Amino acid sequence: MISAFVRVSSYQDAFDSFSRMRSQGFETSGFVVASLLTGCTSSGVMLLQGLQLHGLIVKNGLLDNDVYAGTALLNFYSGYGFHLSSCGIFEKMPEKNVVSWTSLMVGYSDVGLFVEVVDLYRKMRQENVDCNENTFTTVIASCGSLEYESLGLSISRAYCEIWTRSRSFCGQLADIHVRESGSGARRVLRFRSNEGAGYRFVEHDARNRWFADSFDCFGSMRRDGGAGPDAIMVSAVLSACGSMDDAVWGRAVHGLVVKLRFGSNLCLCNTLLGMYSESGRSDEMVRLFDEMSEKDSISWNSIIAGHVQQGEYLDALTVFVRMVLRRISVNHVTFASALSACSDPELSGKGEIVHRLLFTSGFCDNLIVGNALVTMYGRQKKMRKAEKVFERIPEKDLVTWNTLIGGYAGSEEPNSAIEAFNSMRKNDEPRNNITIFHMLGSGVDSDYLLSHGMALHSHVNITGFDSDDYVKNSLITMYGKCNDLESSVRIFDGFVNKAPVSWNAIVAVYAHHGNGEEALKRFSEMNKTEIRLDQFSFSAALAAAASLSGLEEGQQPHGLTVKSGFDSNQYVMTATLDMYAKCGEIGDVKKLLPPPGTERSAAGYVERSDIGFSETGVISGSERGIS
Repeated sequence: MISAFVRVSSYQDAFDSFSRMRSQGFETSGFVVASLLTGCTSSGVMLLQGLQLHGLIVKNGLLDNDVYAGTALLNFYSGYGFHLSSCGIFEKMPEKNVVSWTSLMVGYSDVGLFVEVVDLYRKMRQENVDCNENTFTTVIASCGSLEYESLGLSISRAYCEIWTRSRSFCGQLADIHVRESGSGARRVLRFRSNEGAGYRFVEHDARNRWFADSFDCFGSMRRDGGAGPDAIMVSAVLSACGSMDDAVWGRAVHGLVVKLRFGSNLCLCNTLLGMYSESGRSDEMVRLFDEMSEKDSISWNSIIAGHVQQGEYLDALTVFVRMVLRRISVNHVTFASALSACSDPELSGKGEIVHRLLFTSGFCDNLIVGNALVTMYGRQKKMRKAEKVFERIPEKDLVTWNTLIGGYAGSEEPNSAIEAFNSMRKNDEPRNNITIFHMLGSGVDSDYLLSHGMALHSHVNITGFDSDDYVKNSLITMYGKCNDLESSVRIFDGFVNKAPVSWNAIVAVYAHHGNGEEALKRFSEMNKTEIRLDQFSFSAALAAAASLSGLEEGQQPHGLTVKSGFDSNQYVMTATLDMYAKCGEIGDVKKLLPPPGTERSAAGYVERSDIGFSETGVISGSERGIS
């Protein structure tokens, strides 16, 4: 039972059970202590409890005769950064297993003591202790950091046959070799080529956002000759393209797909759709979709999700209409994306029609669809309907509760948010930083601060959520919205390393309080640091300038938006228009507004008036204008 509590992160329940166990006279075993120490390490805030368990281990003599208790204690001290203590525990252990050795290696590796990791590995091998996969990956990664290429190669060659099917091990080989010189990369790829595992290196680098390395590895394989890349290899390369800023890479791989005649491969085409979607290239995504000779539900769902991701909600709904009109099979993913598109307040009526369609499609009890419905009604500030959907969801998860509370926060219903939060606590529902983020965001005035806000702040400190940056930034915003500017500034000034979101929060708070001069001062300080400004930074600065009605003060951040490429962002554009309007510069407002009748419709999609939703819930209409 104690182990089960630890597995589900109910650490206090685990300790309560342990106290009951001891009070009933049961003997303390190394297994129980090891489970509790694991919980102390995972929580990150239970140092005192771990120290007490150390005393209990010494008292019961477990350190001398129980390798599991000793290893867990070693891992506990490493987890909290007390590496001298973990080393001392290790030296005192009369019996050590592979986990003990590896735990100390991981502890050294976490703080950059890579030489110690390699020395410990050599000592371990001298004592004829067998290694496991975690041992190898830790040592190989350390070799890469120290540029011990020869040692890393010897380890990889010696144990490659043992762990040949291990994706993690292949990834660590990529860590130390693919980022080395081209010759080093090619050596390892030749070493692995017989097993056809080269794509794992490409995939590993893409997953770790080493995009240039991923393409370098792929290029090395191409230059080495041999068998050409297969569809799986190209798919791995495409996974890197979607996250790269340079569109040339994605087009180049797309060209390779055409050259290799993979265009008929449906899986690969779907990956291409995802790549164009992730990189924000909607026009190319639509063009590819229209050119595909074969499409499945993944293809349709990908293009709907791509439009939603880019904020092109009208286009997403248009594709959804095409699916229904052509009687293409829809699933819960389709409905979830369509409902996300309907979260746009301008399309709120369409959301209720999609909701009605759910009843005929049999997805009403699907958790993902239910969460999407609660999200949609919450963003439309129709919380009574959101509550009805929430009550009908048979099995709610953390996302469901967070979505409901987020809806209350966005609709400025703090009392309802508090009631839902108390229900979570009463029913022992798990909470996370998103829950706290929404709760703090529900504060609207000074009365809320006195009745709930300060209590929430105490709850944040007690539960350890005060270490989360987003929660701390939410505290800044909450105190600012509740007219306690002094507390917001005190929390902000207490940050050692200020993230961009923290700067944005304090600038917005000053602007909210009408202190535009101080807001622009903070914005200027932020701009002088190496922190990259984003759309929220510019929106807050422009709002501050608007509150001052100062044209010169507003022109400076506007110029920075143009220089940084954020001038076309919807939020920045709105803030810019508002600033010029409040400064009385109507001419500038007219220059910035787009010409009438230029609303975008992608790839020949129907115009807004052509979406044939009927008020009875049946989708009708012509496919006129759909390419």
